[in-house]
Amino acid sequence: MLRLASVLSLLAATLACSTIDSSDLETSGMKAAMEVVRTADGSNVAVSLSAGTLNFVTLSDGDALTATANEQSVTLAESNVLNAIAYLGVLDANTKGDEVTISLTRIDKDPAPASTVVLPASVAITAPAASAAFSRANDDIVIDLTNEESTDALRLSWAGPCVNEDGLDLAADQASVTINAGTIVKREQVDANDPDSQPVEDTCTITLRVERRVTGTLDAAFKEGQITAVASSSVDVTSNL
Repeated sequence: MLRLASVLSLLAATLACSTIDSSDLETSGMKAAMEVVRTADGSNVAVSLSAGTLNFVTLSDGDALTATANEQSVTLAESNVLNAIAYLGVLDANTKGDEVTISLTRIDKDPAPASTVVLPASVAITAPAASAAFSRANDDIVIDLTNEESTDALRLSWAGPCVNEDGLDLAADQASVTINAGTIVKREQVDANDPDSQPVEDTCTITLRVERRVTGTLDAAFKEGQITAVASSSVDVTSNL
């Protein structure tokens, strides 16, 4: 699942979301969040439109979101998880430099036809191997990377149920990075005095992710927002004391 769609699902599970029909809203009142994720097989597109905090826009009849790249166009389909609305689709484009255009067409209001972003260079984690185990206190983690040529910087992050989420900024052409012992820290229990607060395990699976994210140009018809494209690679390893 796309990260944008995943975030929306998490919001829906924890907070009360509401919806508004697009027919009741001018384009200039919409905030747009658009993400294109480059994969080996194509590009996954996700768009969320909102009007205020946790007030998601659902497209009325006659309004539509489409994504286009390399003369291929797809109409994005609605995903609704507890009123957290996203519009999703898949394009064949998956080459560095391919331009993706996301268009909002409207039946009787101003359209937003030209939000664009260019797919970034790829990155791949070649080491460590999946399921490798590391001591947070004693082991350095050496991560080897392969990169397409690019000037766009990388970001390494780690996350898991027993550790604090964090990360490091990397150079665009970085071929290796070391997470020094002691850098990844065990997450603290929310409230040790609360009998309903679950203790944090010493050992868990964590995800190491490297991503290259670029920002495109959002159509000026929207009130605000952002369109980004991402290329990433990840590996799951075991983190212990």
